[in-house]
Order: sequence, then structure tokens, then C-alpha cells
Amino acid sequence: MDHLTPQDPTSIGEYRLLGLLGEGGMGRVYLARSGSGRTVAVKVVHAEFARLPEFRRRFALEVDAARRVGGTWTAPVLDADTEAPTPWVATGYVPGPDLHAVVAQDYGPLPEHSVRVLANRLAQALQAIHGAGLIHRDLKPSNVLVTVDGPRVIDFGIARALETVTGDDLRTRTGMVIGSPGFMSPEQVRGLKLTPASDVFCLGSVLAYVSTGRQPFGTADSGAHALLFRVAEEEPDLDGVPEGLLGLVRQCLAKDPAQRPTPEEVAARTVTDRGGPWLPGEVLEQLGRHAARLLDLDHPGARAAPVPPVPPARPSVTPTPTAVDPPSSPPPGFGPAPGVEPTTQPAPRTAPSARPAPPRRRRAAVIGAVALVASGVVVSVARPWENDGKEGTSDSAGSVPQAFLGAWEGEVENDGGLARIEVTKGEGGGPVARIYLTTSDDQCFRTSDWVVSSGPAGGSGLKRLTLGEALSGSTDVGGCSAIPEHTLKTRPDGKLDWSTKGGGYSAVLKKERLTDKPVPKAFLGTWRDENEDIGQGRRITFTQGPFGSAVVHWTSSDAKNPKTRCEWKAELTSVRGKQLSHGPIVLDSAKSGSTCEKGADSITYTALGPDKLEMRPLSGTGQGSGAPTYLERVDR
Repeated sequence: MDHLTPQDPTSIGEYRLLGLLGEGGMGRVYLARSGSGRTVAVKVVHAEFARLPEFRRRFALEVDAARRVGGTWTAPVLDADTEAPTPWVATGYVPGPDLHAVVAQDYGPLPEHSVRVLANRLAQALQAIHGAGLIHRDLKPSNVLVTVDGPRVIDFGIARALETVTGDDLRTRTGMVIGSPGFMSPEQVRGLKLTPASDVFCLGSVLAYVSTGRQPFGTADSGAHALLFRVAEEEPDLDGVPEGLLGLVRQCLAKDPAQRPTPEEVAARTVTDRGGPWLPGEVLEQLGRHAARLLDLDHPGARAAPVPPVPPARPSVTPTPTAVDPPSSPPPGFGPAPGVEPTTQPAPRTAPSARPAPPRRRRAAVIGAVALVASGVVVSVARPWENDGKEGTSDSAGSVPQAFLGAWEGEVENDGGLARIEVTKGEGGGPVARIYLTTSDDQCFRTSDWVVSSGPAGGSGLKRLTLGEALSGSTDVGGCSAIPEHTLKTRPDGKLDWSTKGGGYSAVLKKERLTDKPVPKAFLGTWRDENEDIGQGRRITFTQGPFGSAVVHWTSSDAKNPKTRCEWKAELTSVRGKQLSHGPIVLDSAKSGSTCEKGADSITYTALGPDKLEMRPLSGTGQGSGAPTYLERVDR
């Protein structure tokens, strides 16, 4: 969330503005509070649209229809003034992240039960929207907010007002579609008249995405035109969709609208009698943290400058298990032991209690509302195969200067550890920066979701980019403290200077390869302690995945007592040559017995050859120290 500027109003109607959540093709979105204290999102249309009588007329009609949308699974339209010099609409603020954040950043693909419940609730939401005479037009993961009791659909209907902007007023209808390319229907891509069946196709794309973590027609990496062609002409990639939902998802994605099920049929086919939570426990815990952060929003007049960080306290010594037979017990200091209740818990990975509270701006506030930004992306010339191949243009996708984009790494000053920062434009509601620290007292990754400011940094064309508070994205046993505002500055030698406000961390960073497959091949596969008997003891498996994802999986069991089966996971924080480090080891409670130890410390591994790894706990310089354990490969 950005601070209000002198150009922003301080209030709209009865609503006091707290900050700017974002800006889209239709307008700006503010976080605001009513006189009664209710938190809302207020969308204010751009002045260029407000000057057009036909747009204002259609906007008023769509807002009026949206107010009639009921049902449990939509975010309500609470208030509006379509006659104001600059029309606006206020919607209920949903205290949860969007579905894109849950799948792409926080958890990954959801299990079949969660997807089934999601399908049922979204189908009911579409029934309510269509029942009010509306078509959503932009149903996508970032327009679905996730709460403990179910999803909420936002931003329905109002995008249609843009379709009335014709001729030379601002943009033309010819060759334009409104929506998000990866989640459009074929009829949207072709510019045809839309029916409620268009939303059902988009629903199918959403269900495929949350089931697999992939868009069913791929991404725009090869160009938006190629993606739109696949949506209009090719079959979806549904590999990984659960068998129990595959037929339904495939029917929703039929090219012919008449062949798709209705929302009523989708709802009827996804009824479930299973009780209990609809989401995995790990996601529910994150939702609880998101909701708690929303309660901590600042009064706009009381924003304090971010407090310099005190390096987080290192966890206490790894819990020491009671004696067990050697085959099923890891060496001291190297991860959890199966079948043993820990006698101590690691200290939370947070700053000492003497540290003043961090700034109150919270990632949840941004994620939960960024999906309320004006509907979708306006794609110009969306049908190149019908347009002699002429290229169109697209709107700018963020305020991050080109000089900062990419992956950067460097040694943390006065520590010897490693800092890795991946900077993007924050497209699709994702973070602007991901920060991975592997230091003597910090093995976490964090995300910054908004740009505080950018501009020149001295002479010679140098640039500066200041990012908002970086909050933990790690799932470690104690949580990781936030990093306050931090700044990147370009250097004449092509590197970047990075520092946190108050001097808590600093590093000189050089450009590195940005990849979603950073784990070296030498690590991939399954390993065991070379001193353990084959068939017993722990196994450590390395898989491929991006930084911040759980690529290291530990398992341990005793052949004489299967109930001691335990599974843990750890997130990748650093790859440096032949060394790989991960954050704290966390118990996967859904796959483990009740007596399994909850977690353990971070670890660094060094490849000594194709079939041998050295393993050391992270300490001292953040590069691993203490007596090593040696692992040998078991999958060759």
C-alpha cells in the first residue's frame, strides 16, 4: 500500500482514505474507513472516463446492478456516487489474500477437496452475479479472495462500462477485449458477444490453475498474442487435475459455449458431504495471520517511520531427542528425530522483545485488496491471426525502473552470509521483490509488495528504488521478523547497493541468472547418512523448484514401528557454487505421526562429487559450521 500524496483526496463521500492500494485501467483504488469504522475499498474512476457521458451512464447502470448481487460468496457493493464529478464505488473489504497469492506464493496447488469446495462456491457466486443480470467478464485467481469459511468473488460487472468508450473518445472497441489473457474465454478473445457461459469457461481455467499451479493455456512468456491464440484454438493442458474433477473442468473449457455446464450444474456436481475445514491447515494458519494483520492498520495521521531492524534472534540449540536406536535417529544438531516429543522448542525467529514494534503496514492489506484494482488488463489487437499479424500495445505493467529488474546476489556486510533479491514489476498481484537471506542469524525469505518511491540517486544517471516493508514468506517454526523499508541504488559498475532503513542489513549485489530451476543437478535425488544401514534411518530428497519453495524433503521411519513415520520440508534460500542452503526444517503434520519433532535448524550442503554431500548446520558465517555429516546417494 502506498502513502497518499498531495494529489490524492483525503476523503471520498463519508470515507476517510488510508492509503492507495493500486491503479488499473479504469481507476484508482483506495483503502478507506467509514464513519462507523468499517474498512472498505473505494474505486475512483479516471477523470478521462468521467468526462464521457456514455461511460458515466453505463457505469451507473452496472453499479446499480452490482448492488443487487447477493449471495454468500461475493463481496458486496456497499455504496457509490455515480453522479459525482468523479464517480466512485465502495465495496466490502475481504480480510484475506487472493487465490493467486495462495497458489503461486504461499502454498501451491490445492488438494482435490479444496478445489471441489472452491468450484461449488464460485458456481454459487456466478449464479448470484448472473441472476442480477451481470456477467463477471474477468473471473481469475486474483479476483477471488480466500477466507476461512470460503472464497469471495470481487470486481464483477463494472468492467462492462469500458465497452461503451467508442470512437476517438479514448479507445476503440475494434480489436479490443477486456480481461486477463490467461483467463479469458474464446469468445472474449474473438471479440464476440458474451453470455454467462463465458464466465463458466473462466471458472474452468481457475479450477485448472488451482489444481495444478499452471494456467491451462500456458503463460504469456512467448507473447500475449500466442497465449490468446491457444485460448481460442487449442486444447487446455489439464495434466494434474484430480480425476474426480477432470471431466467437469474439461467441460467448462469447451470451446463451444453451448457445450459448457451452467453454474447451477457445476454447483450440483460439486456438492460435498465432507465436514471440517475446506483448506489445508497450513493455509488456514496463514489466513489467520493475514486477518490479524488487518486489525493492525495505521491511522493515516499516525504513520511512524520504519524502525531499524535488530537482527533476528537465532533459534536455541536444535531440540535434543531422547535416546533412540541409531538407525532411526539423526545425528545431534541435524534435524528432527522421529517418534520423540521434543523437550524444548526452538526460540521464535523474531527480534528480541526490546525491539520496537515494526511498522504496521502489512502485506495482507495489499494482497487482500490488490484484486480490487480496476478489472483486468486491456489488450489491444487481441486477434493477431485476424489482423495481418500487426502487433498491438499493452498498458505499462508497474513503476519499477528497468535497471532493477532481475535477480541480484551479494555478500551481507559484516556477516559473510548471502543476500539474494529478485525484483519484478509485480504483475498479476505478485510481489515487487523477494528477499532471501542466508546469514548467521537469519535464514528466511520475505516479500515486498509495493514501491515507496523511485528516482535519481546522485549524478551520472544513477537510480534509486525504495521498497516497502518486507514480510516473511517462510513457513518456519517460529516465523521471521519483518525487514523495514529498504533501498536499492544502481552503481557505475553495474552492481546495486542494498540497505535496510537504519542499517540493519547492507550488501553490494551483482546481477545473477533469474531462474525457476536453481537447484544444481548434483543435488537432485535422494540421499542418506553414509553411516546408516540401507532401508533404515532418514532420507533427504532434493527436488527442483524456485527460491523460497520447499525443495528439500526429509523422511524418517523405523521399520519396527511404522507409526514413527515423519516427514519434514525446508525452503530453498541460497545456492552458491557447489553449496546449497535451506531455511528451518518444518514438520509436515498432515503426513506425520503425532510424536514427530516439530522442526529443526537451517542447513548448508556442499556437493563433494556426484554421489556424496557434506551437511553442516548453519551458524557462524551463515555458510555452515560444526562437525559435518556425510550423505551418499541412494537413487543410483
